[in-house]
Amino acid sequence: MTSESQLELAAQALRGGRIVVLAGAGLLAATGLAPPERRGGLWDQYDVVKCATPQGLSRHPELAWTAFAAWLDQVRSTARQAGGPSAAHRALAQLDALGKLRGVVTSTTDGLVRSSGVQRVAELFGAIDRLRCTECRQRQDAPEAFDGPPACVHCGAPTRPDLVLFGEEMPREPRERTAGWVYGGGGLLVLGADLTRPPIHRIPEEMMQEGGRTVALGEVESAAVSRVRGIHIAGDLNLLLPDLVSRLS
Repeated sequence: MTSESQLELAAQALRGGRIVVLAGAGLLAATGLAPPERRGGLWDQYDVVKCATPQGLSRHPELAWTAFAAWLDQVRSTARQAGGPSAAHRALAQLDALGKLRGVVTSTTDGLVRSSGVQRVAELFGAIDRLRCTECRQRQDAPEAFDGPPACVHCGAPTRPDLVLFGEEMPREPRERTAGWVYGGGGLLVLGADLTRPPIHRIPEEMMQEGGRTVALGEVESAAVSRVRGIHIAGDLNLLLPDLVSRLS
């Protein structure tokens, strides 16, 4: 089957209702930015144990904040690219503008889905462009530059990145938002997400139980898609997603 006919089948599968998008490292890679955990990413340059664990942040704050600042700088430089982070991100924003998007669930910490103009985003592991106060727990946007923990604008206490560090529990709120979107959702569109990774590994099955179909584009585990009788189209998200959105519009 050609990619053209596969894309038409995918569009037919998603026309029945508003779509829940499950975005992962593959969507981030579509910007040309290496996900932190992959070769060439942030954790190739910095010690993940010293920077991205609660103990590391406490014991090696200078190194940790240097790593956070480097990641934020990469993300913001990507967000400022002409036309937006990537063609795939622009297509996602177009899907939202068409009123066909119920929400985006993302397992990455770049915040680029929000910066592309999509507002209904559940960031399961937080985002590097947000800070959380260590005392009052209020959240705020990260400043353009920092060399240590910025002060909370509400109470003046030190802040920390609003990220789920290794060894920390995931926050409840984005998981509850995800469940609310999936239950009653018209279909699931997977964009380069790791369907073997908790908690997102169950989402395709939950969507199937709700009567929605799953369509997966890009680098996705085919077996996980097959289990829910979904459609998987491998290839470049910057080409596939704009084509799919065009068919849906």
